[in-house]
Amino acid sequence: MSEKRFLSFVLTEGILLTALSLLLLILPKITEIAFGFLLCIILIVYGGYKAILAFLSRNFEAHYILNIISGLLLFGVGILMFFAPVIDMIIVTSILAVYFVLSCISSSAFTYQVKNILPSTKCGFFLGGIQLVFAIILMLFLPSIWIGGVFVGINLLITGILLINMYIAKKYNS
Repeated sequence: MSEKRFLSFVLTEGILLTALSLLLLILPKITEIAFGFLLCIILIVYGGYKAILAFLSRNFEAHYILNIISGLLLFGVGILMFFAPVIDMIIVTSILAVYFVLSCISSSAFTYQVKNILPSTKCGFFLGGIQLVFAIILMLFLPSIWIGGVFVGINLLITGILLINMYIAKKYNS
């Protein structure tokens, strides 16, 4: 895969995450059932996309296996929540906490690895820190799925904005 194609994937993922996160953060006021359904769809879509993108961009990422596992974990949680909505929320919240730990490691590794390809990647370490804080909060307090969904929405929004920022910085610094 060429660098130009890799950057187009970065931009696509950034736009997708920003749009999905805005939906996730705006719509939970309607009902918790609609919110749970929306969260399922977002986890399935982003989990599948993340796993496929990790496989396709394996030449650019040394930690692509971690991204594949993280994507499949999100995909699995989305499927599980979709087919068993009354599943114990502690299990789902714990799985989301594991996702945030994996995401923290993955974001930090990605930021470190692409520092020569993509400028302005320092925010990636900030994102990893936020993901770690979300994981700790979910592990210690095990709040409702609503809080977990808000955390996922915030995480996707920050990730999307960061990826769009990286793409724009690379495009105009080249």
